[in-house]
Amino acid sequence: MSRLITYQSGGFTNYGISYRKYSPEELEERSSIKEFPIMAKKGKEYIPYDVIKPHEEQALKNHCGQTLDRLAARGGLSWAEAYAVLTDSKIPYGDKYISDEFYEKKVKKIVSNALVN
Repeated sequence: MSRLITYQSGGFTNYGISYRKYSPEELEERSSIKEFPIMAKKGKEYIPYDVIKPHEEQALKNHCGQTLDRLAARGGLSWAEAYAVLTDSKIPYGDKYISDEFYEKKVKKIVSNALVN
């Protein structure tokens, strides 16, 4: 089974990111959520597809007309690419690129905020 990253406020914290334990019923419900892959240094991770789907137009712009489904089939996006899509901006590169850790933290915060709202 894949690892679905779900962050919500509450529970314990680690480096400023809040986590929450889920009941078996909640985990069962979450396992049916469609996932979008993220290519990370520590292996594949996932964000909810519903969070990135509204930004498909930006994915098309940033990735030469490839849909989110096509990008997912090809392995997904990096944290920086996902951040660019989720913020409707260009992919950061060169002097504008910060770090994998920075973009991972930003994407997880966007996901957390989207799940809360």
